[in-house]
Amino acid sequence: MSNGSSSAESKGRWKVWSSALGGSRKAFSEIAHRFTITSATVEGTAATNSTFADMGHGGPLMIEGVDHKTISKLLRGSDNYEKLATRIRANMRQTITHSTQIRRIQTWLGRRSDEINLDNYQRNLDKHHPGTAQWLFQDSRFRGWVASGISNSILWLVGPEGCGKSVLCSLAAKRMRQSAQRPAVVYLFLAFDQPRSEYHLATQIVLQLLNHVVEYQGGVDPEVFSALENQDSSKKLSGIYDLVRILISQCSAVYVFLDGLDEVGSVEKPGKRPQEDDKLDYVKKQLRSTLLFVASLAKSEYRTPVRLWCSSRHTPTINKWMRDMGALELQVNKQAVGADVTQYLNHHVKKSTVEAVSGSYGPEALQQVRTTAGSNFLVVSTLRSMESYTRLPLSNPRTKLSELYQERLDHLCATNSLSIRIISLVAFAKRPLMLKEVQEALAVSRKAFHDRFVVDLNTNDIQLLDGKIIQQDCTPFINVSQLDDGSHSGYLRLSHASIYYFLHGLSQSPISAIGQVHVGPNLLAEVCLKYLFQKRYENTHEDSVQDQSFLGYAAKYWHQHVDETDLDSVLLQISSSFLKSPQFLTLTRYQSLFLDRHFHYTFGDDESETKSQTVNVPQRLSTCADTKSLVKDYQYFVREWGGFLELGTTNSVASGAIEHCFWGALGKHNFLEVQGTLVEKNRSFILEMDTPGGEEEGNDVTSDYCFYERISDDGSRVAVWRMPAQPYDSFSLSFSHESDNLFIEKAATNRPLQITLCFSGNPGTSVVTKLLPDTARRKLLA
Repeated sequence: MSNGSSSAESKGRWKVWSSALGGSRKAFSEIAHRFTITSATVEGTAATNSTFADMGHGGPLMIEGVDHKTISKLLRGSDNYEKLATRIRANMRQTITHSTQIRRIQTWLGRRSDEINLDNYQRNLDKHHPGTAQWLFQDSRFRGWVASGISNSILWLVGPEGCGKSVLCSLAAKRMRQSAQRPAVVYLFLAFDQPRSEYHLATQIVLQLLNHVVEYQGGVDPEVFSALENQDSSKKLSGIYDLVRILISQCSAVYVFLDGLDEVGSVEKPGKRPQEDDKLDYVKKQLRSTLLFVASLAKSEYRTPVRLWCSSRHTPTINKWMRDMGALELQVNKQAVGADVTQYLNHHVKKSTVEAVSGSYGPEALQQVRTTAGSNFLVVSTLRSMESYTRLPLSNPRTKLSELYQERLDHLCATNSLSIRIISLVAFAKRPLMLKEVQEALAVSRKAFHDRFVVDLNTNDIQLLDGKIIQQDCTPFINVSQLDDGSHSGYLRLSHASIYYFLHGLSQSPISAIGQVHVGPNLLAEVCLKYLFQKRYENTHEDSVQDQSFLGYAAKYWHQHVDETDLDSVLLQISSSFLKSPQFLTLTRYQSLFLDRHFHYTFGDDESETKSQTVNVPQRLSTCADTKSLVKDYQYFVREWGGFLELGTTNSVASGAIEHCFWGALGKHNFLEVQGTLVEKNRSFILEMDTPGGEEEGNDVTSDYCFYERISDDGSRVAVWRMPAQPYDSFSLSFSHESDNLFIEKAATNRPLQITLCFSGNPGTSVVTKLLPDTARRKLLA
C-alpha cells in the first residue's frame, strides 16, 4: 500500500484498511467460538498495486496449528509467520532501489562504512603470499562449516600470535564472496586500538548487508522501512537488529567473519579463570552482545542459512564464549604454517637480512633464521622491515619479538627522537590518528603552559610530515595507511597487537639504556590539555571550533588520557584550571555540536553503563580534596543539561547553543556558574543558602530548614520564607523577612517586618501576631 513511504496519504490508506480489518475481526470473533479451527489457508488474487504479484501463485498456503484466538497473531520468527512472509517475498515483482530511499536507511543508522575495517580486509589480502594458506581450504572442518547445516554453523579458528589468523580470515571471506551462490559476506576486524560499541558493530553489519542486497538483489524489501518507524532512541538497537534479520532474508546465504576477538578489552593472561559476564569491561560486554546475536542467527532455522567465523588466540574468556556457543574449534595447522613461513622467508627475506642476523650467509645461517621464525609470519616480517638496523650476533639468536622490538627502540633513541614521540602518541591513542592530527599534536607539544592559556598554533608551527618517511623511520612499530590525495594524508596505527602490549609494558619506564627516553600516556594527556587550552578558545562562539584537526580527538578523549597518567600533580592542577576557564565552555559547545551521545548514552539497558557515558572530566580529580567538588559540579550540570546539549548533533535548532543553558541556576558554588553566566542568553539564578562552602558534604544546612516561596503574577519578584524544621510537638518561633518587597500588605512602620508563629500539638491552632494588619494576616494564613 505504501511502497515503503510514510507519507500522510499512505498512512491514511493504512488507517482505512485497519478499520475495515477491525470490523472483520469483530464479526469473525462472534462466530468463531462455534467452530473448532485447527488450520487456515491463505489465498490471493491479482494485486492492483504493481509492487506485488498474484499472492495465490503456487496454490493456497496452509497455516497449521492455529485456532480462532491465534489465527491473526503471527509472531515474528514463528513458523507460520515465516511461511507467510516467504510467500509474500517470493511473489514480489520489485524492490525499492531509489537512491533517496537507500540514503534514508543510511541516515537513520547514523553511521558510515568503517574505512579502517575495509582497509584491514584489503591489507590482509595484500600480505598473502601466493601458494600459502591452502591447508585451510583443504581442511575437512572448514569444508563442513561451508556446506553443513546448523550443527556446524559456528567455526572458531584459534592459534598463537603471528600465525596469520587475520590473513586467513580475509582469504576465507574473499573465497565465499567469489562462490557461485553469491552469498552476503560481512567481515569485522576487531583491533586493540579501535574499541567499538555494540551499536557500531551492529550498524556495520547492516551497512554491509545493505550494500550486498542493493548490488546483487536489485534493491531492498519494503519491509525494511518498518524498522525505521520507531523513533524511541532507547530502542534503536533493537530496530537495527530487526533490520539485520530483514536484510538476511533477502540473501541466499550469509557468512559473518569476526576476527581479533582476543584484542578487545583488557588483556588476559593464559591460565587465569574466565571473567564473569557481569564483571566484563565495557567493550567486552559490547562484543559479547553482538556475538550472541549473530550466533543466535547462525543456530536458528531461518530460510537463509547464516554462518559465523570467529578467529582469535586462546584466552580464558574467549574459550568460555566459544564453548557456550558450541563452536567448532579449528586449530591452526602448525606444521603447514611452518612450511608456509619458510616459503615466505625464502621469497621475501634478502641475503643482507640473514647476514645481519647471523653474521654470515649460507645454509647454516639460513637455517638459523628459519628456526628463529618457526611458524610465525610476524617474526619474518619484522626481520624484513628491520634489515637495515638489525645487528644480532649468532651466539645470541633472538627468538622473541620483544627482543627485536627492544633493539629497534635502542636504535631510535640514539638517532631519532621525533620517531619516539610519534610512536608514543600512536601507541596510547584511543583510535588510529590522522596524519594531520599527529602534525598538530607534535606542534602543540612544543608549546608552554602560561597562566591561563597556551599560545595559539599557527601554520609556521606545524611541520608537514610525509607518511612514507614515517613508515620507514618508525618501522616496525607503525603502519601508515595512505589516502588517495597524497603522502601528506592518511592515518597512523600500530602494526600489530604484540607491539601494543610491548609498548604498554614499557609505559613510564626508560625504554632504552641509551637515554632516559619514555614511551607512555603522559605525552598525549599533556598534548590534549595544551591544545584545548589555546587562547583562541577563550572565544566561545561557534566559529572558533571550525577547521581544527586535532580538536575532535582532544575534545572526546582528553579526560581519559589525564586519568591514565602517572600521579602527576602538575597535570591535575592544569586540568583543574582548564575546567574553570572559558576554554572549557568552548569545549562543551564543540562536544554538543559534533560528538554524538557524548553527554547521554541511551542504547544500553544497564543503568551503570548509561551513567558511565556522562563522565567527561578526569575522575582522578575526585580523589583529591581540593578538586573533588569540580567533578560533582560537572555531573550535576550534565544531569540538568545533558539531554539538551545532546540535541546539537541532531537538531539544527539547538546548534550547540550553550548560551541557552541556565548557567546562573547552577548556583554560585558551582564552578561552571562563573564563566557560564557571561555567555547565557537568558539571565538565570537559583535561590540558595548564603553559607560559605556551598553544599559540600557535611555542610548541607538546607535540611535544617523548611522553605516556602511565592512568585509574583508577572514573574519579576520572588518571596521566600525560611523556617527551622524543628521536630517538636509545640514551639514558638520568631523570624524576619529581609526583603522590602513582600506580596502582603506591610504595616506602616520603618522597622523590619517581624512575624511570630506559635504552634501546638493541635494542628488547628496557629496564631500570627505583631505588626500585621488584618488583610495581611489573612493573606499569610492563606
